[in-house]
Amino acid sequence: MHYDYSILIRKITEKFGTQHKFADTMGLSERSTSKRLNDKVCWKSREICKAISLLNLSNEEVANCFFKEKVHVCEFSESEQMRHLEEGGRSRHAKDEKESIKE
Repeated sequence: MHYDYSILIRKITEKFGTQHKFADTMGLSERSTSKRLNDKVCWKSREICKAISLLNLSNEEVANCFFKEKVHVCEFSESEQMRHLEEGGRSRHAKDEKESIKE
C-alpha cells in the first residue's frame, strides 16, 4: 500500500519552513525524513506520534497526513482506449464513428 504525504509536507512547511528543520526537531536525518515523505520507508509509530505532537494535528488531520492512500490513475493512449472498448464487447461501429469524427 502506498501513501500520499502531500498534506503532511504542506503542514511541515507551514510550521517549520523546511523539511530540514522538521527533521532536526524530529531527531531524524534529512535523508531519513525525505525517504518517509516520499513513501520509500515506513513511518514508525513513535515517529508518527512525535510528528502529531510537533505539528499539533487533530485526529482528522492525522488520518489525512499519514493514512491517505495514493490513487493510481491509469492513462491510455487513444489506440489503447479503442482496443479496450472493442475487447469490452462494443461494436466496431463505435470505432468507425470515432474515426469519422477525427476526419
